[in-house]
Amino acid sequence: MESSGPLRIRLLGELQLAGGDGRALVLPASRKTRALLGYLVATGQAHRRERLCDLFWDGPDDPRAELRWSLSKIRPLLDWSTGVRLVADRERVSVELGGAAVDLAVVRSRLGGNVSAAPTGALKEAAALFGGEFLDGLDLPLCYRYQEWCMAEREAASRLRLSVLAAWWSASRIIRPMRFPMRIRSPWPIRCLNRATPPSSGCSRALDAARKP
Repeated sequence: MESSGPLRIRLLGELQLAGGDGRALVLPASRKTRALLGYLVATGQAHRRERLCDLFWDGPDDPRAELRWSLSKIRPLLDWSTGVRLVADRERVSVELGGAAVDLAVVRSRLGGNVSAAPTGALKEAAALFGGEFLDGLDLPLCYRYQEWCMAEREAASRLRLSVLAAWWSASRIIRPMRFPMRIRSPWPIRCLNRATPPSSGCSRALDAARKP
């Protein structure tokens, strides 16, 4: 597949792959195949085939055949001119991301490992990339190992977003709803406040202000 720009992959929200022209690629209809793709991209490492079968196809059917079928649907999406490709041998499977732009990786790069010290512009750019829950819509309750991993990553992404909003509030000291990306009005991050440990006061004020009409 050829493109004038890098492949862009969205993990923060519904899984999406888009070419350099911004057009979204058509993903496989199988939710499990899309979840496998998201898992390979998010982990960024090689996995033994047995491990992937345990995560997604731990049942009486032929899990290796199911895995091969899913990989055959994923491979065309990752046959990219900028070095992105699916790497699979008889033992392991991985994704080489090459020059791909993965939103979660971009967020972490913008923040430089220290949210509180990130410039206001970097915080704004990072907040704009949070389009929803991590791998939104790709829950697989019957695949409990994958589901546990997905929920842990989702919680981590939620905490990161709240930290970004709190740091942004602290840096700007002026809260106006329109100054935040419109996606902040989505109810999903608010659910993260229902914890035994309350969020920072700055983060609470930022979210409260963003919800005002």
